[in-house]
Amino acid sequence: MHVFFDTEFTGLTSDPHLLSIGLAADNDATLYLEFTDGWQESACSPWVRQHILPTLGQGEQLTRRAAGQRIFDWLQALDAPLTLLADSDYDTILLAELLQQCGLTHDSSRIQQLAFTGKPQALEFEAAKQRYLASHGFAPHHALSDAAALCAAWQQTMNQI
Repeated sequence: MHVFFDTEFTGLTSDPHLLSIGLAADNDATLYLEFTDGWQESACSPWVRQHILPTLGQGEQLTRRAAGQRIFDWLQALDAPLTLLADSDYDTILLAELLQQCGLTHDSSRIQQLAFTGKPQALEFEAAKQRYLASHGFAPHHALSDAAALCAAWQQTMNQI
């Protein structure tokens, strides 16, 4: 089973901090969490303050430790070998660090970044993501919307990986 995930974080820096995470499994299960600790507004880039912070307040709000446990429990409940996929190395690193810091390991899963066979496949995938967001009236840069768009794009264009 595939679980697609996206994170929003304080900025494209060497020390980003999680603000939210969205997960969408290819069986239609979803999870969206917002972090109540581990970050400060002053550490957010101006772009994040303008585009991401206004979207917060719509999900389950948890501490980092509680969020890590909630993600782990949700993954366990899927009861299948899992491949967790994101389209950014920031996302994969931030999720792996969160689970590691909480002392959680999921032996039947792996976290990896989406890989494309070439530029045409990457462009097709990105177009499918944008079509999904537009068809549902979602703006980009909301972790759950982006995770669902990754899942939909995968199903449309890359299910063979």
